[in-house]
Amino acid sequence: MRLVKIVIISVICSCFSMVGGAHENRKTEKKSLRVYFPHFHPEVIRSFAFALEHLGHTLVIAGPTCHPTNFNLGCRLSQQEADERWPQCNVKVLEKGELFKNPPDVVFAWGPVEAVNAFLYNIWPRLKKRNKRVKLAYFTGNDTDVDCAYHIPFIKNIVLTDSRGIVKISNSNVPNWMLWTPWIDFDHSLQFKGGSNSPSVGTYVGAYKERFPEEYQKCVDTSDSFNLQGEVPCSFFRYTWVPHDEVIEKMREHCATLHCRQEPFGYSIIESLSVGRPVFLYRPYSQAPLRRYLRWCIEGETAFYFSSQEEFNKKLELYLSDAELRNRMQLQCAETVREIINNHHEARRLQKFLDNLVDQPRKLP
Repeated sequence: MRLVKIVIISVICSCFSMVGGAHENRKTEKKSLRVYFPHFHPEVIRSFAFALEHLGHTLVIAGPTCHPTNFNLGCRLSQQEADERWPQCNVKVLEKGELFKNPPDVVFAWGPVEAVNAFLYNIWPRLKKRNKRVKLAYFTGNDTDVDCAYHIPFIKNIVLTDSRGIVKISNSNVPNWMLWTPWIDFDHSLQFKGGSNSPSVGTYVGAYKERFPEEYQKCVDTSDSFNLQGEVPCSFFRYTWVPHDEVIEKMREHCATLHCRQEPFGYSIIESLSVGRPVFLYRPYSQAPLRRYLRWCIEGETAFYFSSQEEFNKKLELYLSDAELRNRMQLQCAETVREIINNHHEARRLQKFLDNLVDQPRKLP
């Protein structure tokens, strides 16, 4: 009988221990967040998709039938298209009515001025009414957004990728902000698959002709003049609207890329370096103070800077004619960007930002 009592007591103690352990796990387990981005920018959305997946959260984006504002907020993907584009990530695509039926935990306001304002004053109050715990944050990929699109006096939480915006934000007493380096997909789409000896250079001008006519014309003049003056043959390819996966494969076909735009963060520059292709950068556009990509765009190692057509011709001819230099620089590109950008570290910093989100009132000033 005594032995039976001891066994019963031991079982009861074990049960309490198990319950206590489960309770501790529940206490320490972080909540999985649903983070909503109403505006679609391929590189930004992809970076957040991978970072949030790593942290155990879900990225939420608007689908073809979900129009929270009347503004064009970029490409709309179906759930199937999102799953095919980011099979490694947990991405939820909202359709008509779903945004308010099941409001997200965090909303990032960003994009064109009119779209941001429409979201803040029309959508945010309705979301906050449906879910009092929803948090509002801002994202900006360039310093001009901080001035024109986001009303600094009532910003509580903001993620920036352009370090020039830090000065404005830090002087405005924003309680929760971070300078973030986006997640770079080194393991999948941006793998380094070896060098290229093709005498060709890619330029990725997108909508430059309409949106950045000066930069577009500089790119055209630089490549056309080389073909007229250069002593080493080279082909230039100007890509406009090409699916992102195809752009990356095109980059691999060329031996280098040309960039003649005043880049705020420089996604296309990082993509080129990641696949092992040095970048040619127009110095007057690229060496503004606090440009972050200056850390990984190193003259003679991962990049060539030029201020004139003569300088561009000289450096490109050297690069095309010297196989040893070309092979060394292509490998150096892939190694350098991976040494500087630590995805897991940046994801942990993003989690800290999410942990410290400051509540925003339903009605904004």
